[in-house]
Amino acid sequence: MDIKKMTFAIEPGDAPLILDHVWQRLFASRRGDEHIAAIQKRLVELMKERSALTERGRLLELKKRDYLRRINNMTRNVFVSRLPNHRKLMTRLRAEVININAELEYVESGLAGIEGQIRKNNVNLMEETAFICYNEYTKSNSRLAEIEPEAEELQRRLDGLLDERGARLKVMKDDYIILHKLLGQREMDKLDGSSYDSGVDFRRITRKASLADMPPITRPERRYTLLPKAQTV
Repeated sequence: MDIKKMTFAIEPGDAPLILDHVWQRLFASRRGDEHIAAIQKRLVELMKERSALTERGRLLELKKRDYLRRINNMTRNVFVSRLPNHRKLMTRLRAEVININAELEYVESGLAGIEGQIRKNNVNLMEETAFICYNEYTKSNSRLAEIEPEAEELQRRLDGLLDERGARLKVMKDDYIILHKLLGQREMDKLDGSSYDSGVDFRRITRKASLADMPPITRPERRYTLLPKAQTV
């Protein structure tokens, strides 16, 4: 796949890809691609430089606004009262405003250059990310096609075993209740003590099941037949 010939859905001038939370989850810590890491590091540096220049421009604008306000306030004193001190101060403030304008031009030029570098590095990061994700996606898809039949068979077997386990536990519970009713507590304790040797764990079945819910066990009626007395010869 030729990434450079593809059209991205996001614009290079949008927010850098490193700020995307899904990208961060996939690449920021888990993957160790050196090229990705280098681009990410450079983008972080450029974004810090942009923030610093933006803050510098903001402070210069505030200072310029203050100087212009002071110049406007002392204009009357300079041209009406003709106070020499005010004239000198206004001249100095005007020079400061000129210097600030030059610095603001430098800041704007620097920001434009940084934005261009961020856009360029972001395009490189988008291309590298798309290449890696596409390759890993195709590999995972092929592997899934291989393991899917085995996974379905294992799931089917697991479901069957779980169903059988549930059914057998239910039968064991009923058997235990019957045994407890037939043998009593003392004999059941003997069974519990020997059940581990035989592989049957009676203690897995709760004894809190209500015996009152069980129907009484009726003994079959015994019928006796009188045999004739033996005759002596």
